[in-house]
Amino acid sequence: MTAVRKIYDGIGWFSEKVAEFDKWLIVAIILTTTYEVFMRYALNSPTSWVWATSQMLGAGFIALGLANNHRINSNVRVDIISAQFSPKARAILEVVFTTIFFFPLTFILTKLFLQDAFFALSVNQVDNTSAWSPITWPYKMVVAAGILFLLVQGVATFLKDVLVLKNGGNEPW
Repeated sequence: MTAVRKIYDGIGWFSEKVAEFDKWLIVAIILTTTYEVFMRYALNSPTSWVWATSQMLGAGFIALGLANNHRINSNVRVDIISAQFSPKARAILEVVFTTIFFFPLTFILTKLFLQDAFFALSVNQVDNTSAWSPITWPYKMVVAAGILFLLVQGVATFLKDVLVLKNGGNEPW
């Protein structure tokens, strides 16, 4: 097994495990929202914490799912155009567009989200959009980690795409 394959499989395994945990966040969102609906409409006693909690859980859910989504190639694309190209031409497009768009964008997003998360931690930032005023650094750390995981998965996928290109458009393993 080549070193690139080991890296690709290891990062892919990690992305998959994060996604297995991540699916439980949607259960938490459903439960908190159901609780709010029950409290608001059945007992006429709305909560002050469910809205902010649902937003935080939702942001974490989306961010933590990005890497696995990239791994299994479930991103929204315009395949109607690229499907007309040869496998080698598609591999060229993957390598070029990953270099031009994916890496700069995810690097910038990772840097910005990590800075924001550590700033929130340093000042013990709270969310003032609700009466509950929860601290924000835990969910900001989760979102930053999700973006970082996407960048790492992108590196692994890029390495595989380079090998696909080297093999003339054929899968390297």
